[in-house]
Amino acid sequence: LFATEAISGAGKSRGAITYYAGAVTILFALFSAVNAAMTLIEERRAGVADRILAGAAGMAPALNCKFLFIVLQTVGQAAAIFLVAQILYDTQVRSHFLPWLATSLCVGVCAAGLALGVVALTRSRDQALWVSTFLFLVLAAVGGSLTPRFLMPPWLQDLGFFTPHAWAIDAYQALLWRDAEWTSQFGAWGVLVGTGLAGLLLAHVMARRVRR
Repeated sequence: LFATEAISGAGKSRGAITYYAGAVTILFALFSAVNAAMTLIEERRAGVADRILAGAAGMAPALNCKFLFIVLQTVGQAAAIFLVAQILYDTQVRSHFLPWLATSLCVGVCAAGLALGVVALTRSRDQALWVSTFLFLVLAAVGGSLTPRFLMPPWLQDLGFFTPHAWAIDAYQALLWRDAEWTSQFGAWGVLVGTGLAGLLLAHVMARRVRR
């Protein structure tokens, strides 16, 4: 009924801390990203967006700058979370800094794109808040941020790979706990970056429709 996998140099508690640090990182990243992306709605209400749209470049530079800001914000949040994990629980972030940074950047791209895409589809702050909260909580529940995926039935674990949470958590665990090679995480990084870029593209498309 059980399968055993030996992982050299890794304690059970350290693996659990790495799991929860990754789960909290992607969960907080999405909600913080939505709050930052909601400036789009405030700019629309204040008439700032109309002035930006009157320019030759339209909303593209503003969207790209917001996207970059959210990515950097996410990396900062991830740094704070994993710094605590490093200090209190000896999570191996310092010895795997570059893989951790690459994963955190991919998580930031994913969070920024999803948040901008969701906000671009909504018309008011309340609507954006309710839609994003419902969507991100469902994704978190299925992806393992609220309940560990190893406690879920196999079919639900497989379903989790349709969420960015599962990919982010697995990438952090693989690199920081199982000492996996960089190349083994190209798939996870690709899913996270692809999801974020798709959301950013949606935000650009919606901005062009508003301009017309």
